[in-house]
Amino acid sequence: MIFPPACSSIQREIPDGADGRVPSGQSEVQLEDLLQEEVEAELDTVSVVLENIPEKMTKDILEMLVENISDCYVETGDFSLEIIPDISMAVVTFQNGKAVHRFLSSCTSNKMFRQNKLCAKPLEVTTKVKIENIPPNVSTEHLELYFDREGRVEDVKNLENEHSAIITFVDARVVDKVSNKSHQIQRVPIRVYPYYESLGTALYGKDRQPWKLPDSFTESMDSSVWKFLHERRQVEEILRYMSKHFCDVDLQRPIVKISPQPTLLQQKGLTAKHIDGWKENATNAFCSAISRYRSFECQVPSSVWEESEMEIRSALTEAVILVPDMARGLVALAGPSEDVARLEKVLVGVVDRATNKIERESNSIVEEVSVTPSLFHILQKDGLQQRSTAEHPELKMTYNQESRKLVLCGLFPEVYSIKSKVLEQIVGMKRKAVEVDDHVLTFLSEVDREELSDTLFISQGISATYETEGRRVLVLGSTEQVLSEAETQLKKVLGFYTIEVEDLSVLRKPEWQDLVIRLKKLFNTPYKTVTVRRTGPDTKLEVVVSGCQDSINAVGNQLSDFVSKNTIMDETMDVPAQVVVKFIQEHKRDMWSEVSKKDVKVTFNEKNRIPNISLHGPRDYVKDAKKIFGDLLSSLHFDTLTVTKPGAKKFFKDKQAVYLGTAMSQMRCVVQLMEEDLEKGFSDDKFSLQVQMTDGVAIAICKADICYYPADAVVNAANERLKLEGSLAGALLDAAGPELQDECDRLMATRNRLAPGDAVITRAGRLPCKHVVHAVGPSFDPSQRQRSVGLLKRVVKQSLRQAETSGCLSVALPAISSGNLGFPLDLCAETIAQAVKEHCEDLYGENTLKKIHLVNNDDQKVQATEAAVRKVFADYLAQSNPQPQVNPAGKDGQSGKVLSQAGQDRVQTKEGLTIILMKGNIQDASTDVIVNTMSKDLALHSGAVSKAILNAAGPELQNQVNTEAAGSNPGEGSVIVTKGCNLKSKLVFHAIAPHWDKGKGKAEKLLGGIIEKCLEQAEKRQQRSITFSAIGSGNLGFPKDLVASMMLDQVLSFSSKAKPRHLLEVMFVLHPSDMQTGQAFTDEFKKRFSSAAASAPAQHGKKGFFSKVVTSKQGHEMKLGGVMLQVVTGDITKETTDAIVNSSNADFSLRSGVSKAIMDAAGQAVDAECKLLGSQPNTGMIMTQPGNLKSKKIIHIEGQTDPAKISACVKGVLQMCAQNNLTSVSFPALGTGQGGVSASQVADTMLDAVADTVQQNPTTSLQLVRLVIFQAPMLTDFHNSMQKRENMSSQKEKETIWSKFKPYTSIFWKGSDKGAQEDKQKLKDFRLEGEKADPAVFHICGGSQADVENAKRWIEDLIRDELAFQTVTDEAILSLSAGDHHKIREMQKRLGVSVTMGEGDKEASLTVEGLSRDVLNAIGEIQDMVKKIRFEESRKRDAEIMSTLVEWQYQQGNQYIPFDIMANLELEKALVSQVVDANITIQNKRYKVTLPDGPAVDSSGNQLQIKRIDKQEALEQDSLPKHWDPMTGNEQYVMVPLQVGMQEYNEVLGLFQKTCRNQVLKIERVQNPTLWKSFEILKQAMDKKNRHQNNEKRLFHGTSEPTIKPINLRGFNRSYAGKNAAAIGNGTYFAVNASYSASHTYSVPNAQGQKYMYLCRVLTGDFTTGQGGMIVPPAKNSATAELYDSVTDNLATPSMFVIFNDIQAYPEYLITFR
Repeated sequence: MIFPPACSSIQREIPDGADGRVPSGQSEVQLEDLLQEEVEAELDTVSVVLENIPEKMTKDILEMLVENISDCYVETGDFSLEIIPDISMAVVTFQNGKAVHRFLSSCTSNKMFRQNKLCAKPLEVTTKVKIENIPPNVSTEHLELYFDREGRVEDVKNLENEHSAIITFVDARVVDKVSNKSHQIQRVPIRVYPYYESLGTALYGKDRQPWKLPDSFTESMDSSVWKFLHERRQVEEILRYMSKHFCDVDLQRPIVKISPQPTLLQQKGLTAKHIDGWKENATNAFCSAISRYRSFECQVPSSVWEESEMEIRSALTEAVILVPDMARGLVALAGPSEDVARLEKVLVGVVDRATNKIERESNSIVEEVSVTPSLFHILQKDGLQQRSTAEHPELKMTYNQESRKLVLCGLFPEVYSIKSKVLEQIVGMKRKAVEVDDHVLTFLSEVDREELSDTLFISQGISATYETEGRRVLVLGSTEQVLSEAETQLKKVLGFYTIEVEDLSVLRKPEWQDLVIRLKKLFNTPYKTVTVRRTGPDTKLEVVVSGCQDSINAVGNQLSDFVSKNTIMDETMDVPAQVVVKFIQEHKRDMWSEVSKKDVKVTFNEKNRIPNISLHGPRDYVKDAKKIFGDLLSSLHFDTLTVTKPGAKKFFKDKQAVYLGTAMSQMRCVVQLMEEDLEKGFSDDKFSLQVQMTDGVAIAICKADICYYPADAVVNAANERLKLEGSLAGALLDAAGPELQDECDRLMATRNRLAPGDAVITRAGRLPCKHVVHAVGPSFDPSQRQRSVGLLKRVVKQSLRQAETSGCLSVALPAISSGNLGFPLDLCAETIAQAVKEHCEDLYGENTLKKIHLVNNDDQKVQATEAAVRKVFADYLAQSNPQPQVNPAGKDGQSGKVLSQAGQDRVQTKEGLTIILMKGNIQDASTDVIVNTMSKDLALHSGAVSKAILNAAGPELQNQVNTEAAGSNPGEGSVIVTKGCNLKSKLVFHAIAPHWDKGKGKAEKLLGGIIEKCLEQAEKRQQRSITFSAIGSGNLGFPKDLVASMMLDQVLSFSSKAKPRHLLEVMFVLHPSDMQTGQAFTDEFKKRFSSAAASAPAQHGKKGFFSKVVTSKQGHEMKLGGVMLQVVTGDITKETTDAIVNSSNADFSLRSGVSKAIMDAAGQAVDAECKLLGSQPNTGMIMTQPGNLKSKKIIHIEGQTDPAKISACVKGVLQMCAQNNLTSVSFPALGTGQGGVSASQVADTMLDAVADTVQQNPTTSLQLVRLVIFQAPMLTDFHNSMQKRENMSSQKEKETIWSKFKPYTSIFWKGSDKGAQEDKQKLKDFRLEGEKADPAVFHICGGSQADVENAKRWIEDLIRDELAFQTVTDEAILSLSAGDHHKIREMQKRLGVSVTMGEGDKEASLTVEGLSRDVLNAIGEIQDMVKKIRFEESRKRDAEIMSTLVEWQYQQGNQYIPFDIMANLELEKALVSQVVDANITIQNKRYKVTLPDGPAVDSSGNQLQIKRIDKQEALEQDSLPKHWDPMTGNEQYVMVPLQVGMQEYNEVLGLFQKTCRNQVLKIERVQNPTLWKSFEILKQAMDKKNRHQNNEKRLFHGTSEPTIKPINLRGFNRSYAGKNAAAIGNGTYFAVNASYSASHTYSVPNAQGQKYMYLCRVLTGDFTTGQGGMIVPPAKNSATAELYDSVTDNLATPSMFVIFNDIQAYPEYLITFR
């Protein structure tokens, strides 16, 4: 058992004090007790281990120290001491355990013990013994069996290297037993000693022997190495190394003696193994030390040594030594192994070379080969030297530059081997001709070829050279690849730099000569890499710098800078408008005044057709000046404001000086009123013919002077030298100025001449266009007709391509080759037209030329061109002039077909504007303009669209917005323009959009204005494309469908009105995540365009009332006259039509089915309104507000199941919509569901009701009737019903203000339809469009966009305040004659007003616009015309009535011909007035008629007999009422007062007082025989037509005192319709009750308070319900043209009637009352 070291615990408790005193607080007794406890805890032991024994402490001293401490003595055998020096320990063995206890207790008290820092601890009782001197081949089992006899063995550990073993017993007592006995194994004595694990050794006692040093020995080493060690002083290193292995080495001789050092025995843990293994270790160590060195011996004969000694010694390094031994013919190397190994090859090589040299000197030959220097370079660079050296290292090869020979020296085989290979390589050399510019060829000829070859090729690793041969360059090389590389390198490295010298005096300056000389010296050292020379004639001199690119650029730049700085030049900068020039000249002088101080002359040419600023002076200063003016121009903002209001230009012009000063002082802008707009001078109506290609390209023919034609480019018929001579070219030169010829000369300076068919383009000088295309047309050769035509086509196409390449949008093309070049005019025109067509078709969809105008100033050429275009473009002309089609999308003129491709929907308007709908991110758009929305604080980081654009554009975009808005206060509706910064777009339009105001109107107006402004700005800035997002549909709260509709409205309106020249594409980009907005725009697209495409052919193909049924995903639709009928499935509560129909009950309180859904969605407010209106008297139909629904109104009806009543309900709803000017209504499927009526029956009933209503009132405000089916299966029934009506046809015409006025076929229904057709045609011709006012075009220039916008608003407000309009409404306007129209047109020009006819109004009207004073004058003149018309119509009416009573005739041959009705009236009036004669026109001749029996005599005395026929003689006695008083023959009418109390009086009074209690003053009978007879004749005809007698009613008509006499004389005049009211038609109104007519509105009191009312006989006949705007009754049904006789307000209980024929009523009695 191993004990823990006690000394550690003792040391821990015993203080390290020199005096040996016990620490304070503890007694010796206490310490002894403590030690006693510790010792007793251990097993008994008789040995103590002493640790840390100093080396100086001998055994004697140690024994004495133990004796002093233990009181035991070694002489008496009380203890024994064994020192173990290798572990600095000693073991003291006592006789008993008490001695051990005493020693351990006392040792720490001993002063020496403590001073030597000794430790003492009991030695464990061991169970192990060490067996030594074990014979070989004794196994572990053998040992175990042997010692097991002494005691049980636990373990045997064999130590084979030491011939010993460690045996562990189970019982510790066995250790003493076996240790004290003698043992033998295999008769070999073995020794047994106790072994202690803690000591790591056995205790030998007296047997422990001291160690003895082993014997010395010797080793031999290489003598050369031994010499090296001594010469290089490496001996000490060997000695130090061996000392580490306990060795002393004697190196005095190559036989080395090695001895052990005494320190060998001083090792800790020394064992016999260490002693025994010392020699082996020493030998290995010595060999290792010596192994770093070695020697090498080489056989060297003395002759070779003499030849090579110096070379050998010079080749060696200090790291080795050379030991020659010429006696033996050897040379040895000695030194470090690595160095010797490395140098032994050197030694061998030198020796071999020396040997070969000696042999070669006696056998070498010399051979020469002729090789040019350039070829030698190639051979060398191709590896000649390397190959020869590799094959024959000793061969000498040199090149003699003077003799140009390659010299070979060596052994015969070596020399001829290399020579043959050189010759083969030269013969196989490849050559290639390289085309280079003449300037480069000259350079190559002047420089040293070898030097340049080295620079060009060899230095770049290309084994090639070059030669010049005549006018070409040859490159030489060994392979095709080398030649290709050489050619590439030649073209890459060499070049030339030309400097065009405009001012020849520059080259005569001494400074120029000095600069050239200095640059040549600088760049041609050491090689010539650049040459400078002059070339060309003196009129067009060039300086050419040729050579290496890096050099020529540096030289050329310096020379060019010199030329530039010393050349006088002119520069012209085009300016957008004169106003910009004026602004810069007058208000930006401080920014450009410094320019004139640098010898630059600045000229402001504002009067030029294209204003410009010209600069003259030194080139560099001119360039600086150009940049200054360019920056200035880019900082300014220019815009055009066009005011088309009549009188605007006249008003501004009168006070122009005052207003212009105000604009500058208050708006900081220069404003100019333009006198002429060339673009307007050639509007569409100036073209004799126009052809519109399907991709938007327009070809037009115009008679005009091409010199002043406002196209982007005009084509000149040029000659081959571009000398502007001849009629057209000379005229263009005169108009453009000499600059145009200068442009041509500069262009031709690099060419010899142009060929027929060529076309080139230049700037246009002072012409209004931007460019002139000079086209060289061919002369006509009859013998080569096809070639002539081909060349003409080619030059036309070339001209168009030149214009297109230069970014032109329009081009004017004359009849090229038609003049002196002899082309037949017709063939010339047709060829040009064909070339234009082919050009357009070849570039279909990609053609940026949008207008190709064929312009000539000669009538014959214009006519020939028109004929040719009609012939060549016949197919396109047929397509561009289709029959009118109904367009469901409205009157915007857009195409009816949407093209969907690549995720886009595209549609193109008829004006060529493409509208695109697509999904994406607006910041990625690549259009010229994108439109951004921002708030009034101008912060771009708020709002999804604005933030995305800002992130893509960069922070500079915000800075530009702030700059543009500075100095102004932009509000909602404003648009700020900035550049696109990092966006793909050029410009960004920032719009300040309003928030949705819940439909109050202002927000919609502002949003529409923003779209309009953006489109106008894009067009004015000549941008080709613009992108919008769905403005307002996000956080601003606008309804998405409203945004879609409004934005498309604005785009289509812009396309129709503005007819844009520059803006070609409008794109709507919707974010992919906003599905609702995308759907709203898609639906709007389909509604406007897809529906148009589908339904238009149906309308075009049939003239019937019902169009074809069109089916889409949403449902089915068809046109009924002018109303669109749609049947769709869906939720009626989601409808956005103006009205929604709710089928309810009698008190409108139903809460089930569809009605419940509608009322729940509408909300409580609608419910309350229904209760209120339902409690009041009603007709079974009420209208309420929409509540929460999206419609404008809800129409609630009492639900019906009888089809007849369902029909009445539908008609009633449609009538209510029309009365309230609603344009759309949505119905549910009435009567289905809980009503139980079949869907097919309801479908037929509802469609018939809609059709009847539309036919009876074609002018209804309704445009859309939608039937919303909740149950999808019912959709089939409604579809079938629509299809049944698809082929039905109605002859009823669509009625407008021009077609509504359709009089009876004949007053008495006896005539033909001819009169009606003539009236219709006449009314059709009465269209009057306002004279297009000369627009006031203002050019505005300012420092910021905000200033310009403020100036525009100021001008608009200024003009708006001075303008006025006034409307004249009168049916007589329809009767204006062509002469009247001409007078009105002349009046418009004379007064500067615009007069327009209200075509869409329900009443005929003329509106006059212009300056207030001019409007008043125009209105006066128009009223005079209307008065004249009224008088003429009154006479015509009298003539019509008279013609029914009397007919005057004149004799012609054997028969009598009736006079026209006006002559008939004049003759009858003359007869009644007892005039003797009257002047009448008969067949365009004036006749004087003697009354009453004739004759009629003309101015030549020719006579015609006349006669008068009274048509009513047979009815004379019966035709007048019996109770009338007698009348004289010459009285047209008489008023007969009735006596109070008479039966007749009482009858009239009773009818009056039945409803009216006003005081009657008198009653008079009106006796007018003519009116009465006409009335009776009409009554008889009506009785016969209607087949019943109930056609007359007695009705009242209130009037005013001034109208009594006209009514008594001529009856009622419907021309006054609407004077008081016109709710159900534009005719004469009669009331059923006198009380109605008695109101002040109708019976107007005179000054005395008397009022007047007629009791009339009125032929109401068959009547129906009337509507506002009617001028004739509607047709009785859709299958006949027969009309109703009158209309009423209510069929069931009429309160009034309206007639449209003046003789349908007779004013029988006049009642005067108060």
